[in-house]
Amino acid sequence: MLARPALLLLTTLSMSTFAATASADERPTLSGAWTASALTERWNIGDWGDACGPRPAPRGAGGGAVQISESGGELVFSGGGYPRTNGCFEMGGPISVTSHSASPRFWRTRCGTPASDARKATIVTTISATDSSIGFDETGEYQFVLGAQNCTASVRRSRTYTLVKRLGDDPPPAPATTSAAPAPAPTTPPAPTKEPSSCDAPGEPARIEVRPSRKILKPGESFPLRAVVLDAAGCRVSSLPSWSAQAASGKLTVSPAGVVTIEVDAPEGEVTVSAGLQGRAAKVTIEIVSPSRYDKLLSSGTLSAGESEEAAVAVVATAGMGAAAGTASDGSGKRKLIFAGVLGGVVLALGALGVVLLRRQRPEVEEVEELVQGAAKQTVVKKKRLVQKAAPQRRCPSCGATFEGQKVYCPNDGARLE
Repeated sequence: MLARPALLLLTTLSMSTFAATASADERPTLSGAWTASALTERWNIGDWGDACGPRPAPRGAGGGAVQISESGGELVFSGGGYPRTNGCFEMGGPISVTSHSASPRFWRTRCGTPASDARKATIVTTISATDSSIGFDETGEYQFVLGAQNCTASVRRSRTYTLVKRLGDDPPPAPATTSAAPAPAPTTPPAPTKEPSSCDAPGEPARIEVRPSRKILKPGESFPLRAVVLDAAGCRVSSLPSWSAQAASGKLTVSPAGVVTIEVDAPEGEVTVSAGLQGRAAKVTIEIVSPSRYDKLLSSGTLSAGESEEAAVAVVATAGMGAAAGTASDGSGKRKLIFAGVLGGVVLALGALGVVLLRRQRPEVEEVEELVQGAAKQTVVKKKRLVQKAAPQRRCPSCGATFEGQKVYCPNDGARLE
């Protein structure tokens, strides 16, 4: 019989797989015409003596038009120097595919030299895609010995593909004409045109959502973060955020498509990854953990499948929220002035009463002062209670700040107030 944590994890993974499959069926095809950015290549040279030969140098490759087609759950690239999602950019000779995994809109391939080859090379290629953008990221590690000289180097390659025209978006061709008599004119009126929905023409970007807001990863792993930009009505906007990692991360990188990659020798710790647009950014916490600690965190059930269910949110356009905040603030100020006036009147009345009693009976001055102070304290308590009843407060679950009035979202990070 499965233990309760293991049963819970199995159930969660099954539900996630079903949801991913259902979502994949609704995604548009990636087949069509695309344009590729220039391929960037960055080398890091370790030990490299004269016996190793010429030092590796960036070669890169230009961008341009690329045709992409879907076949058996894989993407096939025609142009740009990359074959397909179950292969690496650098292949041939002793280098071949050693493992491959794929899920909807994400592919990971590992290539390398045979175990018997003295030249050790390991290449990991990661492809992640949205409906209109594809990110390519590849890392390579090389180690061999020539003439008693160690030769070590590593490389990272990346590029982005942008959709130009999706397959099937063109209108169907007109039927060929024949020598037969022309067809009679239709007797039925044409069908009414479909009314455009509110999201056919989305507005300006107003909100960035990135899922998950927290993710745990082991050294050597990669993971695609999922970002979406919405307008004020909740419609998806075509704008894409720019990705960046915390400057001091060192062992973590993020591709232009939002794929986070952890170096194999990365230490444990937390790194912040940001998806920015128009000066605002949604921030995701990436926690790097050892394999043993990773298994313990999964079994504890604190993070389902190693990630949180909430989204990291940033508000891009705050004009509407600012107006609402100003309205709530004005009403609160009026109430405070009323309470202050009432309190002032009570205090003045009690003061006058104290003066009268003081003139009538000097020995009772201390008793009168105690009465005045007690009445003032009770008035302050009543004022606080009235303020709490008249101006309910809401708390931000992310930053902990509290707000009065009818605010719905936190002006600091866009989280929904409780």
